[in-house]
Amino acid sequence: MATLTKNITATARASDLRPRWHVLDAEGQVLGRLSVQIAHLLKGKHKPNYSPHMLTGDFVIVVNAGKVRVTGRKAEQKIYYSHSQYPGGLKEVPYRRMMARHPTRIIEHAVKGMLPHNRLGRQMLRRLKVYADAEHPHESQVAASLKALEKDREEGAIWVGLPKPQHKKRPRKVKEALEAPAPATEEAPADADAPEEPVAEAEPVLSDAAPVAQVEDSTPEAESVTSDAEPVAQAEDAAPEAESVTSDAEPVAQAEDAAPEAESVTSDAEPVAQAEDAAPEAEVAEETATEAGDAEPVAQAGEAEASGAEADEEEKERGA
Repeated sequence: MATLTKNITATARASDLRPRWHVLDAEGQVLGRLSVQIAHLLKGKHKPNYSPHMLTGDFVIVVNAGKVRVTGRKAEQKIYYSHSQYPGGLKEVPYRRMMARHPTRIIEHAVKGMLPHNRLGRQMLRRLKVYADAEHPHESQVAASLKALEKDREEGAIWVGLPKPQHKKRPRKVKEALEAPAPATEEAPADADAPEEPVAEAEPVLSDAAPVAQVEDSTPEAESVTSDAEPVAQAEDAAPEAESVTSDAEPVAQAEDAAPEAESVTSDAEPVAQAEDAAPEAEVAEETATEAGDAEPVAQAGEAEASGAEADEEEKERGA
């Protein structure tokens, strides 16, 4: 259910109206810009509790009105008009003549055109006090206003110079709608034939010693992990030696890698190599055969001479 909300704007009350007094010096100021500031203070737009339909503005005192200035050629061209509501009753007064005779009317005329044109605007205009010189008869009002302002600052008021805002109460209907409890959601009726789901048993609460017990139980696992990690550590220690051996074994590895290629080449070259090896053997066999054929008569002759010598020796032994 969506909650009802309503924007409430705080409106100023008659008891909250605490006007202050402001003093503005018009010497060297531009007429139009100065009039805007005065109208702003008279209407009360500088306050957080500004209400267009109420007199929430302050009092404004303007001094040195005869030293205000205008821009451009307004001093020669500006003319003030007034009419007596009778035929031929139009009057024209140039700016220079108005400044010489009634300097205060220049500021009053400019501010009047910036205020509401009704009874509220006329009440605001009554709070404007304009003086041609630097002196004014409102010293006591200004001092009291400054004293009240300092008091508010010492008390630490959030709204300096103004009463704390009081928020308007909410209407009864809106208040009841916000405070009403949320409607309960309708639950679906449970089936009577449906089996009841088993209620999970509550897990036992572990004591403070449970973490310690878990640490002790995990100690053997840690030892086994350490024992398994020893070969790894040894392997890491042996890594530098393995690198050196590997560097020496690189030529061997290259030779082993080249072995399959050599075997394939050798397998193709075996018939040729066997043929080449068989050719010298055949030549040596032929030479040996020829030498053996030439040596047979000589061997037979040697054997005959040896047999003759043995026969002679036997005859000498017998004769002796």
